[in-house]
Amino acid sequence: MSVEDLTQVVPDPLDEIYPEDEPQFVPEPPKKTWIHTASSILLNIQKYLAYGFLGFYGLHTASTVIIPGIGISQSACQDVFEMCRNIYMAPLMEPTMVYATGIVHIGAGLALRILRLWAKKRPKKKETDIIIKEENRDDIGLGGIGTIFGLGFKKLWISSTFPSFTPLTFSGYVLTAAVAFHIAKMKLGPVSVDGDSSLVTLSYVTHYLNQLPWGKVGNFVNYGMLALLLWVSFYHTVSGLFKYRRQFSLRAKKIAYGVIAFLTGLSVISMTRLRHWDLEIGFLGKQFAKYLFVV
Repeated sequence: MSVEDLTQVVPDPLDEIYPEDEPQFVPEPPKKTWIHTASSILLNIQKYLAYGFLGFYGLHTASTVIIPGIGISQSACQDVFEMCRNIYMAPLMEPTMVYATGIVHIGAGLALRILRLWAKKRPKKKETDIIIKEENRDDIGLGGIGTIFGLGFKKLWISSTFPSFTPLTFSGYVLTAAVAFHIAKMKLGPVSVDGDSSLVTLSYVTHYLNQLPWGKVGNFVNYGMLALLLWVSFYHTVSGLFKYRRQFSLRAKKIAYGVIAFLTGLSVISMTRLRHWDLEIGFLGKQFAKYLFVV
């Protein structure tokens, strides 16, 4: 057949084959189960209570870490500490801004974990140690130290070993234990002796870092527990805030690591300064010793 043998024909519309008025199939969105609804509620409770607790955390960190860490005089440090303490230990502020927000935040996290474990059908497949490209995954946390050098995101050890844990949730459990130890030393000890903690100042922290029934070993335990509390709290707070603000980019993770490193450095300087302050003598010195030895 040649080109001359071809004839022109009138094109027929394809309406009958693909009619425009025929309804197209659109898959229905999956219905939310009660587990999804409950999880969403618990996540919102955690989120907004974390913002509430942040008020106390900011004041406490400023007066115990930042001010002493930048080299302010001892008397000025004490003044700032007492000013901040008067705010968050006011009659209505301490039960709500400190204890209620913290306890309910932890409780919501535990309830969320139990709910997810109950709803989980099969364990997650354990991944090998690989570089991850998705920057918003929960199991990479801030992506590992290699993130700072542009080496990509890596799943952290805790998530690789225990797939149901994320770095943020694991740091929350560690922080809870460290806070419990801190409350026992800084709050329960004084309350058990005097009925309140009104005598506790930064000078008490100096005794805390220098006196313990176990001698030098006890001093290292106190120093180590305080350092652990500060570092984990910085990680948990900064990482959580960046997650709530949906800041998952490489630049955001580098900024987060920078903030954590800066605050950790200040905390080391602050603890070193406090440890070398003169110990209180007389009545205060005796009371501080009782606080430390009773718990």
